[in-house]
Amino acid sequence: METDLSFDQMKSLISYATSSGMTPDIEMLNLKGQDMYLPNSNGNRVYYYQIDDTGLQEVISELQSHLDLGTTNLGQNESTDPTNGESSTDGEISTESSEAGYNSEY
Repeated sequence: METDLSFDQMKSLISYATSSGMTPDIEMLNLKGQDMYLPNSNGNRVYYYQIDDTGLQEVISELQSHLDLGTTNLGQNESTDPTNGESSTDGEISTESSEAGYNSEY
C-alpha cells in the first residue's frame, strides 16, 4: 500500500476521530483475491493482486449500504452510442477494477 500521508498525519486522524470521547465504530472490509505474477515487456515479473469478482461485488454492495447509495452503476462501464447520443451500461464490471492493485516489478 502506498500513501502520501506522514505517520504523524495518520496519528492525527485517530486523535480527531476519538476526540469526542467516543470510540469510533470501524469496520474492516477485505477484497478477496489471489497473487499473480505476469511478465512485462522486458521479461521481468510484475506482481498483481487479482480481485475476485464475487468478493468485489460483496464489498461494493456493503459500501453502498453504508453510504445509503442504493443500487447504482458503480464499477460498470458506461458508453454513449455515437449514432443517437444515448448512454447505456453494459452491465459488466470493468476489468480495470479487477486488475487494479499493487504493482511491483521483481
